Amino acid sequence: MTYRAEADALDRKILGVINAWHRRGATLDDGTFNDLALGLFAHQLRYNAPYARYCSYLGVSLDAMPESWGAIPAVPSPAFKEAAITTFDPTGAALVFETSGTTVGAPGRHYMERPALYDAALIAGFDRLMLPDGARLRYFNLVPNPVERPTSSLGYMIGRVAQLRGHGRTGWYLEGDSLLFDRLERDLREAIAQDQPVCIAATAFA
Repeated sequence: MTYRAEADALDRKILGVINAWHRRGATLDDGTFNDLALGLFAHQLRYNAPYARYCSYLGVSLDAMPESWGAIPAVPSPAFKEAAITTFDPTGAALVFETSGTTVGAPGRHYMERPALYDAALIAGFDRLMLPDGARLRYFNLVPNPVERPTSSLGYMIGRVAQLRGHGRTGWYLEGDSLLFDRLERDLREAIAQDQPVCIAATAFA
């Protein structure tokens, strides 16, 4: 099977799991989850050269596969600074997320060939855990605007939720490192006066 055919088949299988949970609350038993995780791991070993080398150093390979997903080696976070940890040519990535810049040196990068899996998991989780009543919220975002910082995973995430599940008016209140407090206060007062449900999206340290 070619890379493309194998990747597409994995995408369909994972999307099916996400959609089943999203729509019906269906969950995987331990054995099914283990098989899916190990299949995805084998795909990474075949096509993700830097990760495969790291696993080989740890004694794990296609010829020495773990029996449980819990034994799949985790990627050390510094590795994302040193190499493109991806199964595909990173120049073809639809999305590139970078670490926040709080660490010294070049940022780590996470490449996504297509956003479909990310978007599906994001919206499924939001719908079931935060919006079970189907509320359309007005989003007040104290995170980087993806127009200004397209490499911010947090900005992308909140932007997609606001676009797909929002009230229609979305505000971004960070400009560089500055909080646009006066604008935020004005818009919040407007939402309160109009009895609009809101979501203030921020980091834990905002």
